[in-house]
Amino acid sequence: MGGGRPVVEGSPFSWAEYLAGLGVDGAPSTLIAQQRNDLVLARVPAGRELVLKRGRKRTEAGDGALLSEGLAYQLLKELGVADIAPRCILHDREHDVLVLEHLPGKTAREGWQQVSEEPQEWARVGSTLAHLHLSSSTWPAWAGRLLGEYRDLIPCAEPITPRELVRATPGQLRTMSLIQADEQVGARLEELASMPPSCLIHGDLRLDNVLLDPPGRPRLIDFEYARIGDPLFDLGTLVGSMIERAASVRPQEDDERASQRIDRAASSCSDQVRAVVAGYGATVRYSGSPIRDPEEHLSRLASHAGVHLLHRSGALAQLVHGETRQGRLYALLGCTILMNPSTLLRPLGLDASYLWQRNRERTRD
Repeated sequence: MGGGRPVVEGSPFSWAEYLAGLGVDGAPSTLIAQQRNDLVLARVPAGRELVLKRGRKRTEAGDGALLSEGLAYQLLKELGVADIAPRCILHDREHDVLVLEHLPGKTAREGWQQVSEEPQEWARVGSTLAHLHLSSSTWPAWAGRLLGEYRDLIPCAEPITPRELVRATPGQLRTMSLIQADEQVGARLEELASMPPSCLIHGDLRLDNVLLDPPGRPRLIDFEYARIGDPLFDLGTLVGSMIERAASVRPQEDDERASQRIDRAASSCSDQVRAVVAGYGATVRYSGSPIRDPEEHLSRLASHAGVHLLHRSGALAQLVHGETRQGRLYALLGCTILMNPSTLLRPLGLDASYLWQRNRERTRD
């Protein structure tokens, strides 16, 4: 399967040789990304375009970094919902390469301005996500065994280990210290991590991983972190990504409190967020699976938006190998939302303040 010799982390790799091994010798190819993974766009006979994705890292067990993503595409096909993602033509586990159909069009982040005033497009994104979750409420045993652990997606408030202390950047250490500074944040993170997994989740549903083009048919891409988990992790990640975008495009005022910053960011994208949440909820209700506790639903959704902001803070610190003002802002906003989800829900016109008060009293007890 595939061309060339099996690879291990750090070994030489030739895309020309690999494509020749697939029988498309001489196909024009362009390297379009070289970060955590290599991404190559190749044009094969008849003008068809493919995206080839190769993992650059190996797990401690020797598995390729793209193992979960390849298995996720297989699971989507088994569940009958493969059309919400690019078609996976080949998953070469030996070389940790995925061959996918190329889906042209802009991501939700790139096309924000064009669709920002089109609530129906955002509602379709929520509906597509709900369709994924509803279709995978039962899953094959292998998916639970082979996909990653859901708990690994939630930041941990445990004390920093010596290994983490050595490897972490100053920005990452700052994020960790903010998480550990308030017991309420740690308790909420543990509560989120302990939710029983109930369906297949995307695991990284940022605006960058949603295609809105062509209109009316949103697609989800990059399933690297897919696993069986809490569906509100995905919905909260998407909402958190929208808040992140809003917070990044508006300059921070020096005397602005975190709650004021959240209010300003949330108010600027409330129509889009409400459309996504409404589309998701309508699809769930239409399926005959009503949301049993709307307060808990909203509180957990907002908390996962806070988790996303913590992840972005850590990712930014790793990218620049240091601490940045933007990274500190994301960490502070994330912790603020985790301590009180209503700071996000109120400016969105969605409130779960009663549940927040109950949880706060329970934590104190």
